[in-house]
Amino acid sequence: MQQVAISKKLAIRATYLLTICALVLSVFYPITKAFAVSTTIQSGCTVGSSSSCPGDSAIQIKLATGTTTNGTYWINVNGIATQIYCIMDDAMDGGGWMMVMKAANTGTTFNYGASYWTDTSTTYQTTNLRRNDGSNNEDAKFNSFNYTPANRILAIFPDASAGGAISGQTYGFTWLESTTASNQTMISLFNGPEYKIRDANAASPYRADGNGIFSIETGISFFGFNFVDGGSNNKTRFGIGTNNEQYWGSNDTRGGIGLDFNSWSAGDNTNCCAVTAGVQRQMKFEMYVKNTATTYSTANPTFSSTAGTAGGATFAVDTSTISAESITVSDVTNSGRTLSVTDNGNGTFSITGALANDQISIALTYYAKSGYKGTSTINTTVNATSGATGASISIGAVNKLNTTTITVAVSPSSAYGTVNFYWNNRIINRCSSRTVTTGTATCTWKPMTQGQGVLTATFSPSDGVYQASSATPKYVVVGKRTGTR
Repeated sequence: MQQVAISKKLAIRATYLLTICALVLSVFYPITKAFAVSTTIQSGCTVGSSSSCPGDSAIQIKLATGTTTNGTYWINVNGIATQIYCIMDDAMDGGGWMMVMKAANTGTTFNYGASYWTDTSTTYQTTNLRRNDGSNNEDAKFNSFNYTPANRILAIFPDASAGGAISGQTYGFTWLESTTASNQTMISLFNGPEYKIRDANAASPYRADGNGIFSIETGISFFGFNFVDGGSNNKTRFGIGTNNEQYWGSNDTRGGIGLDFNSWSAGDNTNCCAVTAGVQRQMKFEMYVKNTATTYSTANPTFSSTAGTAGGATFAVDTSTISAESITVSDVTNSGRTLSVTDNGNGTFSITGALANDQISIALTYYAKSGYKGTSTINTTVNATSGATGASISIGAVNKLNTTTITVAVSPSSAYGTVNFYWNNRIINRCSSRTVTTGTATCTWKPMTQGQGVLTATFSPSDGVYQASSATPKYVVVGKRTGTR
């Protein structure tokens, strides 16, 4: 029993000793985590993200930001910031498509004779800012149809099997064609003459009929814009006409967008002789445009006026080609140190929180502004410096054996440290290592003798940011004692 008790006591003592050792080691060999602390600030607006920061077009927003997210963006249409639904998905011929029109598979709003095709003053349901996919089944015409110049036109039939001009996508059957002129609005295109692109069943670059999406005959064939040769009941704004004879006038098939058959907005129909029958019903459609001919200069922000400061840095950024930036700063020398960065509002920035000689990393991630393209990150580094300080002594009347206060003002007031006070080069009793608070340190002094002498003071920094300094000596006359004990 005695051996068991001794063993328990030894175990308890060993536990105490281990705990003490751990505490001692933690003081002299602290455990540190090697992770970088960074501070980020953002300014400006990403082009296309708001009415105050509209893009020139969907393709310009795409080029400026690199976005692949479909959705609503703010775009200048006829000089007015307007919300437009855009396809930014790279899978859709690189993205950058602006919606100009869409139609339900139950309506007649955009039949061949509707004024929406030729009248710039007309728009329709412009708040329907989404695709016609899934259960969405809406009509809309936007001012982008009237005023946006383009050289490419994309038609999507969401309720038909995916394929056509763009393979490997899930949006629907697609037509992708050039407009009949460069920088052409859709109003201009559809006010123009009949224009044949190629035969509807031509294999290259893709079959416009979809080999089962739209019905075709093989005698004579048309795929293009503003088809009228087929005569009444066969016209189409963007689509297909075929006949089994070698002439027009007795067509038995018709399909596409903007039909005069039953005043359909879109669909496929055959009444005879189709070699390949299509879906033979009304169809949804979406129409988009983009202008690949427009050229944009690459955004080129640069750092300038980069300089180290006391415990930090200052720098400027040329933001003339960018609309938004995100600036991240971190201390390379000490990964655990947290810095602060301030936007001064005039293209200049200030960093604080480092120690003298710390290397500071600055990274600028940016998005191009309207009229430019590009998103990237540029980097630079700068070394923080130590800041100079000044010290000055002030004191009132001094008399033997009378208490007086000596004040030393340290500049800048942000400097941290202590002050030593000297009389004739000897430290004044109880006036060593006096803490500086908001730029001031004080000492209470009772001179023991009468006569002349020199007061001096030295500032010693404790923050690793500022330099030491000495106050200008102050000649003082200690007068006779006044008053009584």
